[in-house]
Amino acid sequence: MNEKLNSSKLLRVSVIILFLIGLFTLAGSVSAQNHMFNRQARQTLEQGTTLDGPGFFSGDFVRIDGDVDGTTFVAGDQIQVNGDINGSLFLVGGTIQINGEINGNIYGLGTRIQMSGQNDGELFFAGETVTIDQNAEAGRDVFIAGMDVMLVGEVPRHLFAVGELIALNGAIGGDANINSEALTLGDAASIDGNLNYEGPEEADMSPNATVAGQTEYTQRSTWDRQWRVDRQERWLLRSLYALWSVLSALVVWFLIKLLKPLFWMDTVLPISTKPLMTMGIGLLALIVTPFLLILLMITIIGIPMSVILAMLYGIALYISRIIVALYIGASIFRLFGRPNFGNEFLLVFLGLFILELLMLIPYVGWIIGFFIVITGLGALILSGRQTDSVEKVIY
Repeated sequence: MNEKLNSSKLLRVSVIILFLIGLFTLAGSVSAQNHMFNRQARQTLEQGTTLDGPGFFSGDFVRIDGDVDGTTFVAGDQIQVNGDINGSLFLVGGTIQINGEINGNIYGLGTRIQMSGQNDGELFFAGETVTIDQNAEAGRDVFIAGMDVMLVGEVPRHLFAVGELIALNGAIGGDANINSEALTLGDAASIDGNLNYEGPEEADMSPNATVAGQTEYTQRSTWDRQWRVDRQERWLLRSLYALWSVLSALVVWFLIKLLKPLFWMDTVLPISTKPLMTMGIGLLALIVTPFLLILLMITIIGIPMSVILAMLYGIALYISRIIVALYIGASIFRLFGRPNFGNEFLLVFLGLFILELLMLIPYVGWIIGFFIVITGLGALILSGRQTDSVEKVIY
């Protein structure tokens, strides 16, 4: 790849990293809880043990010394992977240490991440401190978003990095695309491709550092620290709102289920059987209903009916999110071949969290919300008098 990534593209890459990690690890951790029914303080896969995957691990301290044959999901405060993983590896934790050989991509989100192992895929890391040490061997491209980033190991292809302080002291086989406040290239730094970077100041390059291709520097102003604090506060408020949104939706789900136990299962059925028709009818209802409300209000005598219709319209828009959440949750359980034990709560809970993660994505969150609304609204309209159980379709 010889194309330079600018600042906005690099930032979007970091957002995608966070989203993918959150989405897949959330699915894995919830499935693990369904499998084990409780969180363990310590979970260990002993050396010499081979687990037929997919593997699910969660606990305050997780140590994987054995091997896993399949995609592996890990969530914990302290995570150490010493064994070999024959598949992709997804991790969320405080401190993450990877020493084993991973036959697939690695997705990591944590406070401190240290990569000392080998993999034959790509690396996606996001954390406060991210270190790729000299013993690490990446298989393809490396994507990193962090405050402090140190790369000493070898990257066979391209590097994409966003951070406050980035230090390179290893070999990069392709291009290095970097956006940082401060960039340092040490004595052992070598880039076989181009170096494209942005920052308030030019990089501190050792005389022994080499760049085989072209070096292109784009100067920009310093990231405003006060703006970052405000941004963190906004994300905190957004996270609290997301938590409130999930809990309130669960209350609505529970009340309606008490009144009509099969309501949710029946309404989600059209999404599985007629997805395109469901979204089409939902889009039509979303557009036509406001015009109908205006027409009723113009007639004067239709004002009471327009008020009632507006209330029903608002309720339908709200519960459309719960309908889509149930479908997503059920689909993920089915994807990983995990039985749901008839626990509809887990499916809705998982789906709602995933939808909140999707809505956090800048630029495209509103588009996702639009598809959620038309899908759920269409399913609500099409469900009608259907009484067949949805379990035959989505489980």
